[in-house]
Amino acid sequence: MVTAVAACNGPPADPSGPFEGPEKLLELWFQPASLPSSTASLRSVDRDRWQTILNTVSCTILSVLRSDECDAYLLSESSMFVFDHKLILKTCGTTTLLLGLEHILHLAHGILGGGSSIVNGDDASLQSSSAAAPHARLGARLVDRIFYSRKSFMFPDRQKGPHRDWMLEVALLDDFFSDGAAYTVGKMNGDHWLLYMASQAGSSSSSSNNSSPLASSSSASHAQQQLPPSIAQHLHSDNNEDQTLEILMTHLHPSATRAFYYPPLDEQAAAAAQEEDAEKKLQPNGTHPATISATNTFQQATLKGGAASPDEPLEDDEDADPGSLHQHPNGSVGHAVNGAPEQAEQDKGHSLGALTSSSIGLAALFTGAPHQIDAFAFEPCGYSANALISASSPSAKVKHTSGYWTVHVTPEPECSYASFETNVRFLAGSAADAAGTAGTADQAATPHNLTSLIKRVIGIFQPGKMSITLFLSSASATEDSAAVPDRADTHALINGNGPTKPAAAAATAETNAMALDALVLKGYRRTDRILYEFEGYDLTFVTFERVGLVRPSKR
Repeated sequence: MVTAVAACNGPPADPSGPFEGPEKLLELWFQPASLPSSTASLRSVDRDRWQTILNTVSCTILSVLRSDECDAYLLSESSMFVFDHKLILKTCGTTTLLLGLEHILHLAHGILGGGSSIVNGDDASLQSSSAAAPHARLGARLVDRIFYSRKSFMFPDRQKGPHRDWMLEVALLDDFFSDGAAYTVGKMNGDHWLLYMASQAGSSSSSSNNSSPLASSSSASHAQQQLPPSIAQHLHSDNNEDQTLEILMTHLHPSATRAFYYPPLDEQAAAAAQEEDAEKKLQPNGTHPATISATNTFQQATLKGGAASPDEPLEDDEDADPGSLHQHPNGSVGHAVNGAPEQAEQDKGHSLGALTSSSIGLAALFTGAPHQIDAFAFEPCGYSANALISASSPSAKVKHTSGYWTVHVTPEPECSYASFETNVRFLAGSAADAAGTAGTADQAATPHNLTSLIKRVIGIFQPGKMSITLFLSSASATEDSAAVPDRADTHALINGNGPTKPAAAAATAETNAMALDALVLKGYRRTDRILYEFEGYDLTFVTFERVGLVRPSKR
């Protein structure tokens, strides 16, 4: 699906220029509604209302997956995940994610704070900044914690609004959250990761935001930081363990990016040559036919993530029935064609996306439980996918929690980029599935722990450079220091001989942090390793570069 949303704060980016793959990532955790009997949930918001808010961000909803815990929205520029009291919004390109924050907080106040009856329907106030501002201030008070992060941009001059400069982004966030802290993790003159985190509650009791300098070398550096007591208390609950793994990859190998061109590059070249020969035969004077095929129009409109220019008509009605969902054998989800030409193009993107998910191995990342995958292939190139993963069954050899993963790929050589993010955690006792790994290399083995998952993802995309972040709540590990294993116990924990909950949860978190800290990848050299210790959260940041990497020239 494409949209005619106009770009904000400046003229639209040149569609023929390079595309900014690295995403902006916003995560908001809201306090539950104040009334004990309340069932208020962000999931009660319908698709049209979310689209109204996303119009300010300049992206469009393509499709939606739903589970008992989460609604996963696949967007024209990345993804959105909506839980009862949590929202994750991730957008790439020149989208203006933070311009949507005010409207999200306005909506949250209406739903979770009881400030108004705004839930669904056509409410112009969500698009009016002046009308949303007072409600947004009240909505910000409902935020238990906020995280905003992004990798350093490849093409920062192409960004719009507050995203033109990190300090502008920080200033906008500080306007809503009085106790925020901003960090730069990594080399200022190289690839780095930017993080903002805050809690609205208990800000007066939090300590200073000063932290020790970070070293940018292969040796680890530590910085201690405290979060408000409300966050630490919230994190200590058994049902609130939090872990997010991000793998941000650039300089993808051409053999890996070929899978994300539609049709494949060799077929495109052959078709172009045939078309050129046919035109020369039909029109000797060199003129070209005036008509453009519907397929070419769709390819042009969906270039670089699916956003059409303001002059192009909408190719799909937002209210149109997307078609019935059907389950593929590999767990992925597509849409049945309902006969409309526009819907046929939409279904084509989902069908190609499902085939790609299966062929490259993404559909088999978590094999211990049923899962849903919603993938879309952008013509002529590009790929996005969301997945909702159920918790593994007790009898499964590969044991993991429920959660999501999301992948986004920009394959063009001058700006190649792929991202992988998941909050699924492998559990103590998880072991390799012999049937799925026999006779295979590391990158093809069925993942059963953090290390094997990272190797599998890297094997799919073959990046020249990458940064890996593991952001996890440390409450379980600090709750009972006796439960934390030493490094000699790590092997026993992974193979099922470790302690039981709550000790097992602490052991798993500790093992994951250790695994990333000690990660070695064949054919790569580690260029950075940085550890951050917060009250309630630990962050591990590592970067790798392929040995002998030859960087493509920028056009």
